[in-house]
Amino acid sequence: MKKKVIYYLRRYGPAEIAGTLGALICGVLVNQITGNRVATAFAGTWGENLGFYGTMIGREIYASHQQHRAKDLPYGLGSFLKNLRNVMLEFGLSETMDSFVLRPFLMYIAAVWITPLAVAIFIGKLAADALFYLLAIFSHEMGQRGL
Repeated sequence: MKKKVIYYLRRYGPAEIAGTLGALICGVLVNQITGNRVATAFAGTWGENLGFYGTMIGREIYASHQQHRAKDLPYGLGSFLKNLRNVMLEFGLSETMDSFVLRPFLMYIAAVWITPLAVAIFIGKLAADALFYLLAIFSHEMGQRGL
């Protein structure tokens, strides 16, 4: 079990850091511009998505490129599309619910109840992360088993 926890911390940790920064920056910025909590919640969600998935896709491409180089194979469009497919299979189900319903709702509710805003965004993010990772890890494990 300890090995699995370490594995997932290494796998998702850097993307979580980038996602958290994206959520805080975009959420606070949009709140400063609009003062609208709904817009703030969606901006925090999409800022997190940019940071998180930018990191995950970048890491997937980098690892694939290294594997291709080790085998002296070219990395082309087909390889890139396979990398995108892998990320979509791992996160598709959890991301759909997360981005359009769960995360904006939890960030909005947190912003209504908690101040300062950055703390509210962070707490809403953590609550959404718990549910997101249940589905994401399940999908990743099924993918590792060839399902």
